[in-house]
Amino acid sequence: METAREEGFLVDMVVVSDDCALLDSELSIGARGIAGTVFVHKIAGEAAKSGLDFDEVINIARSVASDVKTMGVGLTACTIPAVGKPNFNLGENEVEFGLGIHGEPGIEKRELLTSDETVKLLVDKLNNYVNCENGVAVLVNNLGSTTSMELLVVIRSIVRLLGEYNVNIVRLYSGPIMTSLEMSGISISFLPTDETRLEYLDANTLVQSWPKNIGIANEYTVPTPQKPILEEEGSETDLYLTKETVAVIVQVCNMLKENEEIFTELDRKIGDGDLGINLEKGANAILEVKDSLLQKPVIGIFREIGKILQVAIGGSSGPLLAVLFLRMSSLLKDTSITPGNWAKAFEYGVNGISQLGNSEEGMRTMLDSLYPASRALNEGFEQGKGVKSVLLEASQAAQEGAERSSQIPALRGRSAYLGDRVIGTPDPGAVAMSYIFKEIYSSF
Repeated sequence: METAREEGFLVDMVVVSDDCALLDSELSIGARGIAGTVFVHKIAGEAAKSGLDFDEVINIARSVASDVKTMGVGLTACTIPAVGKPNFNLGENEVEFGLGIHGEPGIEKRELLTSDETVKLLVDKLNNYVNCENGVAVLVNNLGSTTSMELLVVIRSIVRLLGEYNVNIVRLYSGPIMTSLEMSGISISFLPTDETRLEYLDANTLVQSWPKNIGIANEYTVPTPQKPILEEEGSETDLYLTKETVAVIVQVCNMLKENEEIFTELDRKIGDGDLGINLEKGANAILEVKDSLLQKPVIGIFREIGKILQVAIGGSSGPLLAVLFLRMSSLLKDTSITPGNWAKAFEYGVNGISQLGNSEEGMRTMLDSLYPASRALNEGFEQGKGVKSVLLEASQAAQEGAERSSQIPALRGRSAYLGDRVIGTPDPGAVAMSYIFKEIYSSF
């Protein structure tokens, strides 16, 4: 700066010290300039471009530098190439709060927390120093290697928390704006806004890394769909579930929850790894309405279960299992409810899965368990066998079908991309269906 002044340039100094971590510290070095510096650069640059004189630009820059505040957290250290090792060490469940932009350690180490808990610590710190009354511009800065998904989770936490605090987010920016090499972590910057600052922030720039404002809807949460209300059928074929049958349904749901890790791990090997989690969600949703199962007709309950599964279970499994129960409800509505008709209704539902998924038995899907079980049910009841005996045969048929799927090349689903690599691993959906039949038999 002194060299530039000696050469006749008009220069002055603007010091940015937006780091909240050091404002309460007894250290005499003062607060550091970190990601909030970018707000100063953008606004001062646009002010100069608009034609303001030198002193006006300096005053604007100093005003922004005085108002902007930043707080950051690092999950990992960065490694300066010339040094060849991390600048500081963190334990497996430790994070660094209040770190700088040159890879130096922060003000303190803390236990790893959830996104919501971490954001609350950062935001509460910022609120101590920022006047948010007229709204703020928020910068969520990626310190280097934080993934887009992680950054969006943080943004969600910020939006929710500031909503609770009645703070208006007038601008929201996100991205790798001021990084520390490959450090994993984020910083949050708050800048109080007015019309002039917003005008300069919104002005077009040729700087490619300057982020676009992220729009925020007035309502940032999606209301949970209301649980479907059962319709009273009022026909002579009405049949209500017994306490014993409801107990079987509860046992099946609990089994799905207990075996979530088994289904997830199996799906992780050849799919996207979410089957166990999705089945657990469906089970929990059904358990929430278990107390009402004794109060409504069977066909209405099947319709409700179908709608619940469609909403609760993600991916393709939700709609497929939903159509099973909706079709069973549809067929039983027009017929007397007997064991044989139960079997026919189940077959009708399985056919619905086949049609909706454009798949058949032998294509390595849940149908490799469901169709053998369906045949066992129909054949057993046609032969006049008892319910317990028929359920055993259906359970065994479903298990054998699941085991056979391990030798079938995948023709449907995400595992179809793996080719012969799926051989030796049974289809996760078929295994899950076999577990359900085994539980029904054991609990009946």
